[in-house]
Formats: sequence, structure tokens, C-alpha cells
Amino acid sequence: MSDDSHCFGLDPDHCTNAVIDGFSRLLTKADFDRLKSKKSEADLVKAEALMQQAWAVVEAEASDKAHLQMAFCRYQIRIILYMLGKQTKGREAKEYDSLATLSSMFSQETLQVQPGQASQAAASSGEQVRDLEASNDQTLIAKQQNKHVKVGQAYLIKRTEPVEADKDKVFVLKDLQQDGATLEHRPFFGEQVQVEKVALQDLKQLKEWTKAVPALVEEEALQKLWPGDSEIFQDELARAEDQGLLYKKYLELGDPDVRPSNNGLLFCNCSYAKFDLQLYPLGQLQKVQKPRPQDVVIQKKGMKHDCYVVSPVRWDIQKSSGYFCPYWMIKEATESQTATLTRTTKKIGDMVVPVYQNKVALKMGDQLLLEPKTEVWLGSMQVTRQVILQYKGGPKVPVSEGLVHAADNGQQYLRFRPSSTSLTRAVLGHMEKFKSLKNPSLSCSPQVSQIRETVKAKILEMGSKEQNPDGSERDNLFDAPVVNEEEDSANEVTARKLREALERAPDVMKIDLGGKQVEVLKPRNWRETDILVKLEESDLEHVFDFLMVDVDSVYEKPKRPYVRSGRFAGKRKADEDDKQSDSG
Repeated sequence: MSDDSHCFGLDPDHCTNAVIDGFSRLLTKADFDRLKSKKSEADLVKAEALMQQAWAVVEAEASDKAHLQMAFCRYQIRIILYMLGKQTKGREAKEYDSLATLSSMFSQETLQVQPGQASQAAASSGEQVRDLEASNDQTLIAKQQNKHVKVGQAYLIKRTEPVEADKDKVFVLKDLQQDGATLEHRPFFGEQVQVEKVALQDLKQLKEWTKAVPALVEEEALQKLWPGDSEIFQDELARAEDQGLLYKKYLELGDPDVRPSNNGLLFCNCSYAKFDLQLYPLGQLQKVQKPRPQDVVIQKKGMKHDCYVVSPVRWDIQKSSGYFCPYWMIKEATESQTATLTRTTKKIGDMVVPVYQNKVALKMGDQLLLEPKTEVWLGSMQVTRQVILQYKGGPKVPVSEGLVHAADNGQQYLRFRPSSTSLTRAVLGHMEKFKSLKNPSLSCSPQVSQIRETVKAKILEMGSKEQNPDGSERDNLFDAPVVNEEEDSANEVTARKLREALERAPDVMKIDLGGKQVEVLKPRNWRETDILVKLEESDLEHVFDFLMVDVDSVYEKPKRPYVRSGRFAGKRKADEDDKQSDSG
């Protein structure tokens, strides 16, 4: 094969989309070896003769050299791809039937001037193809082979022979040249900079550091965070001081002589003259902007847009945990005449604290009941707030106050009670069949039972941590491993274990209903049937949608099976025997 063949054989490799690491991969050594065969000799001689004639045409034309040269280049590429059978893999992706057709196309292109043709043929789609000179640039090759290496990025150096001193140091790539990569590490203190060189063939040792480069925090930014200059700290300090004033005031008055009962009632344990008994709210003060109607609010002078809310304290007489604050046990009387306490306020420093005070003289055994709130009228207008539910364009159903629960975290929860007629109407009211349903109830819905089981499983998952005999923990009470047959009874799920799991579980939990997360509040005990769902649109919608999955069971109320027992059981068996004998 002649030198001219070598030259034009390289041209297709410069004008192809088949690019790897910036260099063309269309033609291979095997393709050139194929042209050396005797079978291709005749076609090769013919092709060289055609190109010599074409080049003579280009040389003879004095004007528009660039256009003719580009036409000649395309002619060369088409001929070599035709001879190798790779026409469809070229940029044009077209097949031509003969060399004569290619010569005819060259003749037409030399006669027609197309200024945009050259730029179109030279344009590259996708990754840029490098020229032959760039193929020898070792830096360029190293960049193509290590695309994660970029000047200005941070890296860890993972050498084949680790240097203990550089184990956790983060270096910044400053330069990348033929002699290798230059990286710098700046220590926290001192001006000395550590410079490291990594050869181009070892760039794979650079592991990209995706976090911020370790450095000392700017002193100007830190200055605003010191407690002495922090507004947040000053607010916390003021709140802590007010918290202390509230506690000290309680200690000055001493513990009131009252006695609670185990069913939530509170009684006077001695005699008190009128206005002598004062009950203060104890608990953590929280600074808020918009308190809820049920919150115990403490106003403070100077706080124009904020106020304090007192969080109720918890106590357990059986476990001797927490501390007892009578204020949180006070219940309202049904009538003002039976009330023994009234609402008032006391000033502690700059704070105005709500206090319960006896409005009548008390003797031992008197129940402490607060006078009921009177409705506040603004002129002829009464303003009230009420929760109203509407689902899928159904009726707007007002929710009674007893079905709205205010949790200690400040969030309101809906007591989803399946037997509630109003909640059933809120869920099913948009359906036409609901109008014909007598005594509507969701109690028979299997979806309700599934929600309860999901809540129970979540409580056991998050609250059941038992000890195995080897001292390790196990998560599930029901899957506890049995040590041996004699100890099998010790691993049974008892009521005590269930109660402990309920106590250890967090108050607020997330359960999965049909792939949607719903926030619920754990029940007070295992006997509670209400499901406390967060009073938010998304949470309630997920619950209602879950109930609609098997809504037909609500309309198909099966009769409760009557199981005879005692002296009636024998009569039932006799009746069944008589029926069988009659049918026989």
C-alpha cells in the first residue's frame, strides 16, 4: 500500500462520531491490513488513480481553494469507507453503490459553492475529537482518563504506601502539568504550606473530597455567635430568669394542702379562708408569638409580639416520677354556683401570671372546681372557632369539641372514633349510598382494624426493648428467642410487658397507610379505641383515603353471630340433628 493510501486512510478517523477519551475509534489496524491483500489491490489502484485526478482538479483551480479542498477531503473519506464497507458508520451514514457515484458527487460539489458546507462537516456532535498533535499530550490524556481531577478541587492522597502524617490531610489541586499534579495543604495555624507532587500516571490516587476543606471559622462570623453578643442567648437567659422567678414564687407560698384522687379529682385537705388558696401553673416556659386558645399564657412587660406559654408537668404517683402541680388537675364546674375557685392574675416581676384562687371559704373534703368560662361578646357579634371537615366535596361536618385533643407538643389531634356518626358522615357523606344507610358507623370497617393494628405494631416496634439472656437487646416481643423449653413461659407477652412498651414508646409516631406517612399520637392505654390523628389536611386525607379502600364492608353489615352457651348449647345441637334427619 502506498504512502498516499496511508494518508487518506487516516482521514475518516478524524471525521467520525465514534469517539473514546477524545480520540476517534472508527478504523482499526485490521482495516489497513485488509487493504494490503491482493484481493483489494485492483480497487486500491483504481481509487488512487481517481484521487490523483481529483487532486489535479483542485490544484488547477486558483480561486475558492478552501471549498475545493473540503470537497476533496469528503471524496477521500467516502472512497475509503466504501472500500472498507463502513459507510454507515461514517458521519453521513449513507451507502453508495460504486466509485463512479462518488466521483460524480465530487464533480457536483466542485461546481457548486456551499459556504456553510465546510463548517458543517468540521462540526462535531458530542465529545470533541482531538487532532494528532493532541494525541501525544500526556496532560490531556491524563485529564481524559481521570475526569474527577480538576484544578481547584480538594482531594485525599491514597498512596500505595500510605504516609501516616498525610492520612487525613485534605489537599487542594493547584496545577496540572506534564511533570504531574501540584497539591497544597494549609494547616490550621502557621504560614507554612505543605506542597505535594503526584505523577500523571498516579492521579488515580487522588480521592475527591466532597465536603468543605477543613479551615478555621472566620473570626468575624464567630463573633456574632458568642453568648455575650448573641440575641438568642440573651432571650434564653431572660426566659431562664423568668422561669426561676415563677418557681421561687411557688416555694415562697409553699405546697398547698390538697389531696388528689386516682380518678382525677382534687379536694381540699384543710380549711382555707376566702382567697387564701392560690394555685400557680408550674412547667417549662416557652416563648411563642401566637398562643392557642387552650394554652396557659403569661404576659410580660416589654414583650410586644411574644408571650410565654406554660407546658404542663407530668407526674406518676406509682413510679414517684415528675412532680405534682395541682393547677393542672383543676376541672371546671358544670354550674357557676358549684364552683369553689375563680380565675385571677398575679404579678411576678414583669410577668402577669394566671392563678386559680378560692372564691369561697373552704373546709376539708371540699372539691376544687373552677367556675366555667363565660362567653365573650363583642357588641352584638360572637366570635367562635370550630373544626369543620369536608371530604371529596361531601357535606361540611362540624366536629364536636370532645373529638379534638390538644397534645403537650402544642399540636391538635382528631380523636377518630369509628362509632361517631359525625365522623362517619364526614368520610362517607359524598357517596350516594350513604343516604340510605341507617345508623351509619365505621366500626365494622376492616380498614379501621388495620389502622389500629398498625398503631399497635409501631408502639411495640419503638417501645419494646427487652433483654436476652446474653445481655443483648431484642426489638420484638413476639419474636423473642426461646432459650429452652423450661424458660419458654418467661418469654410470653404479658400485660406488664405491653404496658411497659406503651410507656417507653414516644408520644408522637409516624405510621404507614397505603404508602403514605400519617402522624398519630399514642393512646393512653391499650384499652383506648380512639385513633388520634394529627389535625392536618394531608394526614386526615390519607386516613380517609385508606378507609375508602374497602368501604363496601360498611354497607354490608353482617349480622353478629349468636353463639349459644350453657344450657342452650345442647338445644342447638339437637335442632341441628333434627334438620339433618329431616333432610335425609
